[in-house]
Amino acid sequence: MSRPQIEPTAELIVYVPDRENPIGAIYAKDLAAGCAIVGPKVSPPERAHAAVYFEASRVSNIVTFADRVHHAADRLVHQTPTHAKATLPANALRVVGTFVLATRTLQVTDEPALADWLGTTDGKVPPSELECQSKAPMSPERLVEECCLGVPDDVVEAVHGWRPAADHDGTHVARGYYGHLIATEFDNGSEFAAYLIERGWQLLVATEWPYGTWVKWPGRDDRPDTLARCRKRDLTLWQFDSGEALRTFLATILPAA
Repeated sequence: MSRPQIEPTAELIVYVPDRENPIGAIYAKDLAAGCAIVGPKVSPPERAHAAVYFEASRVSNIVTFADRVHHAADRLVHQTPTHAKATLPANALRVVGTFVLATRTLQVTDEPALADWLGTTDGKVPPSELECQSKAPMSPERLVEECCLGVPDDVVEAVHGWRPAADHDGTHVARGYYGHLIATEFDNGSEFAAYLIERGWQLLVATEWPYGTWVKWPGRDDRPDTLARCRKRDLTLWQFDSGEALRTFLATILPAA
């Protein structure tokens, strides 16, 4: 996977639909009220259009408007595959602020317009809506990019990126060492699984050695779940070409765990 084209320290633009523009009015009607709309800063020749990412979820780990901005910005910076993006005429959008992913800092430049988009009645944005409460999402793509480096290791079999799984049709596997991810070491796979669960993964099954703790990244945009096994020092991920491949894998692997 290629490295992000936008640095996490870059200042991103936060938008709302411009209801006075015909296309903006359509998006204002079709998008959930308060949906985050985030795009990169662009040079003057490109300002006729804006490439933006959306986030409308209000699940347990996405609580505030800043959380939604955070998740949309993370997908933008890391180029995570998603259908929640579009290229729109710039005049269909209204700039309401900026966001920096690295610091999770949201600065509002047009409070009345943002308050209207959030549905507040007094023209003010509650301060709590501007604070990130969720952990940064850790997508499968980011895990593979940061952990499956192909670095020789005396314990862990590590390869760089995804490769076809020899023993499961319609499946790709990536292997690595989660110690590459952050400086802090985890005592075991269960601790690392807990780290992932705070960042968008879901517990599938927790087992004893040698089977490890299994977590899943929920499928979206017609893509099946991605599975990961955290075991002692090693991390293994599986992605599936179809729901049938996922069901076959679960039927043959998890009973043993």
